Amino acid sequence: MKHWPIVVALGLSIQPPLHAEETLRVYNWDAYMDPDVIQDFERSQHVKVDYLTFSNANELKDALQRGESFDLVFPTDHQLQDLIKEGLIVELDSTRLQNRENLDPYLHRLMAAKGAEGFVAPYMWGTIGLVVNERLAERHYGGPLPNSWSVLFDRQSTDKLAGCGVVMLNAAQEAVSLKMTYMGKRLGSSGERRIRKEISSLLNPGVHLSPPDYSSYVSQMFNGEYCVAMTWDVQLHGEAEKNGLRFSIPDEGSVIFVDSMAIPKSAKHPQLAHAFIDFLLDPANVARNATFSHATPAIPATLLAGKGLPARRSISRVERARLYLLDPLNDNQRRVLHEAWPPLKQEESP
Repeated sequence: MKHWPIVVALGLSIQPPLHAEETLRVYNWDAYMDPDVIQDFERSQHVKVDYLTFSNANELKDALQRGESFDLVFPTDHQLQDLIKEGLIVELDSTRLQNRENLDPYLHRLMAAKGAEGFVAPYMWGTIGLVVNERLAERHYGGPLPNSWSVLFDRQSTDKLAGCGVVMLNAAQEAVSLKMTYMGKRLGSSGERRIRKEISSLLNPGVHLSPPDYSSYVSQMFNGEYCVAMTWDVQLHGEAEKNGLRFSIPDEGSVIFVDSMAIPKSAKHPQLAHAFIDFLLDPANVARNATFSHATPAIPATLLAGKGLPARRSISRVERARLYLLDPLNDNQRRVLHEAWPPLKQEESP
């Protein structure tokens, strides 16, 4: 967990401060918000933002279950049903969120499917996709590669590609879910034996787990050290094609993640939290945070025109139709994933 030191800018405001001397406590993913946006909010409201970060979803849930007090948190989609069921987050007051109408209807539908639409405002989203250095890969594969997870999950394919380097994302739930999707199954409805079996057969010879520092193996992809990889689109910074790589959503489908803004039950300043959510949904601030994080913003591109957002590959409507949210897992499924996933010694970069 990291704590960003935020300096409060002092000065006079044309408008009287609405929340003088209050402190907004925020808990977000690391490297997910432009510090200048935070400082602008502090100046506009004459408040302090105590901004803390986490590196995985469990850290957030554990903190809320311990009763730690935050005013605004950023859960990911597969946590929402548990957080709502346990009463850890509360419904938002839509009358305080004028900019909520900016949100992409596609994300509204996804959140509604989770039963969470009234509890969250989407912040950023992204996907996992297949990245291929076609020049290198085709030389080993013997021709064009299919747009299929088979190049990672099929032994005949990985044997051909092992010579130029194949990398599996080191994220247990995502990787196992995608393997099962490729096979026409769902992780969320699988028992312990099935999960263990799929993990044991996941890493074919020649397939490596990505290192803990995801950005390092993306650089290696750019440098031609690997030819095929599973990765988060956010790690590519929208620069795959510039480096001679092809990023795609395989025909069998892939995972979409949606990170949203939510107000915990323990919030001491819910009114101020609503003000910050609305501030973050302003298109100018959305563009600044998307540029900083490289994630896909939660509002349509048409509202971001002229906001300085770098050009990036968009996910087409056809590709969106192939995306799915991760299934929520029960405690036993999560335990098995943790126990059966390859040990730390296999996480090292080859």
